Amino acid sequence: MTQTLVNETFKSNKNDFYERHHRTQTLAKATELRDKYAKRIIGPATMWERLMSLAQVNDESDSDLEGMTQLGHALQTADAIAAAGRNEDWIVLGLIHDVGKIIQSYGEKPEFVVGDVYPVGCRFGQSIIHYDYLQENPDWNHPVYSTAYGIYAPECGLTNVTMSFGHDEYMYGLIKEVVPFEVAWTIRHHSFQSVAGDYLHLMDERDRELRESHMKPFMAYDLYTKNPNLAETNNLKYYQELIERRFPEPLNW
Repeated sequence: MTQTLVNETFKSNKNDFYERHHRTQTLAKATELRDKYAKRIIGPATMWERLMSLAQVNDESDSDLEGMTQLGHALQTADAIAAAGRNEDWIVLGLIHDVGKIIQSYGEKPEFVVGDVYPVGCRFGQSIIHYDYLQENPDWNHPVYSTAYGIYAPECGLTNVTMSFGHDEYMYGLIKEVVPFEVAWTIRHHSFQSVAGDYLHLMDERDRELRESHMKPFMAYDLYTKNPNLAETNNLKYYQELIERRFPEPLNW
């Protein structure tokens, strides 16, 4: 597998992307999209088919990859995890963590597919990338949503928190019943870059444990293995066997 993973005409535009993203990611919109995709409106396909379709998907918010497609990124992440000697659950995590980006190929706007995620329905954390753009969000001055806890109780747990909608939430809803909880939890929160310090008051004990055991280690594989010039892997046959063994039946997407 070589340069078929690279789209040399693609260019990211991080500033423009986050201006749109932060203006539109409200509690109401996140809830609407979560409920929309819970109806499985895209149709059936195998996990391997969806993973391979990432060869047609680029991430407008990711200037570290530029023309590298999301299939290339998935393979880079899985290769790093395999090289570190992690078990199969971790390799599966590396391969499928961004498969939810397929909704962009079915007409969803990039600002509701990619980019960093964060809780909505409570005060926006100052560590969120391009924090100033959030002032254009209708929830910014909401009398409840602009408070530290918003609609949530202290240490309620992230499972009970509505996140801004993207591929993470979509994929979590799709696979949470068919993979180990730790894998599903990490997929849901792997783009939660502003977690440090800003949202610990919403996390329960299980979240705090998984933050150390899964979120932090996975971010290293996800974020720091990106290479826009490396578009091949020696492990493709093994990855296909693994995914087809772990997800033998088509899923309703």
